[in-house]
Amino acid sequence: MDPLLLQQLSWLSLMQSSMNTIINTIGPERILSAT
Repeated sequence: MDPLLLQQLSWLSLMQSSMNTIINTIGPERILSAT
């Protein structure tokens, strides 16, 4: 595996998990109503 690609993948998964945390904290209903 390319180290740079591996770094991007780990960064992407980190972003995704933080997004999930934010969504769980705020609540899916509020996000859906905001859009």
